Amino acid sequence: MIEIDIWENKLEEAEAHAAYQAVMDRCVSDGRIVKAMEEKIGELREVPYVIATPNGTSALLLALMAAGVGPGDEVIVPDITFIATANAAKILGATVVVADTMEHVPVISEESVMRLLTEKTKVVLPVHINGHIACTKQLRENMHQREILVIDDACQAFLSGRKGDYAGSHADIACYSMGISKTAASGQGGFVTTSNEKLYRLMKKLKTQGLDSLFVRENYTVAGFNFKMSDILAAIGLVQLEKIDKKINHLWEVYHQYQEGLKGAEGISFIPRKEYELPWMTYILCENRDAAKLYLEKRGVVARDIGECLHRAAYLEARDEYVHSEKFERQILALPSGPDQPLEHVQKVCQYLREGSQNLWNA
Repeated sequence: MIEIDIWENKLEEAEAHAAYQAVMDRCVSDGRIVKAMEEKIGELREVPYVIATPNGTSALLLALMAAGVGPGDEVIVPDITFIATANAAKILGATVVVADTMEHVPVISEESVMRLLTEKTKVVLPVHINGHIACTKQLRENMHQREILVIDDACQAFLSGRKGDYAGSHADIACYSMGISKTAASGQGGFVTTSNEKLYRLMKKLKTQGLDSLFVRENYTVAGFNFKMSDILAAIGLVQLEKIDKKINHLWEVYHQYQEGLKGAEGISFIPRKEYELPWMTYILCENRDAAKLYLEKRGVVARDIGECLHRAAYLEARDEYVHSEKFERQILALPSGPDQPLEHVQKVCQYLREGSQNLWNA
């Protein structure tokens, strides 16, 4: 029986009322509430152009379509990320090439990217995994000389960073998620941000089947899709965004309590994190990760590994060595987190992990 779940982010009465009011006001699909949410995100992220999407995956797909990705192109992604990052490019017909991570932090390695570049490379797609800031700024300086776009997957890094320099700030386009497991959740939902007006106008068109307006169905010049977000979900998202400071503060409190509670625990360490890199979830490195996970599960605690490295997927291209990412694959364990995770849960998880490490994970 689950006593402590992996994620806690409450949708409460205020969110329910906002969704109800949207229905009663007949604001259902991609209307004024979506626009209000886009404007709020623009203020928070300090970016001029925001487009809401149905989810984070569709945000990635929209961005890659705007970059012109298609058959014959190559897109470079990191080995440590959710498979959606790669699938968005693959579904457009691109060849997805997997890069290794940095040695001490599980974000894309610039050196690996440079080794993997070819004349077919169309996009490099860094991921700000769990709030860690990837090397987008450096990559963009290199890639623009080669006319290669840099698109950030910042789905796990909304407002990670610092004022004027958030995750996604240096990309041509940045993609975010508002899924239920994210810091600001609308149930489903996502968005793209950009400072490039040309890319913004193209994405606005692509999100509505390639039309400038649903009511003027002529002059078909580009194939688009339906990437419109619901006003009902945007209403929930707006309420969540009003709570964002409280949510961020609690995520930091969860992280710091894990750090304090696990000091000296045998075989457990933390990935280096800069003071401004928001910990969406708390990850630990555990030398006996599978044993630790099982130990917690038997006590009603849900903890998760991060799944297989992407280079193991048969339909992706593994052209490099993956020494660093494979270490993270073996050792990362995600602990119960979230902006509404009770701190007494954190303390109990720390207690179990200390006990388990002392007992060499005997169940």
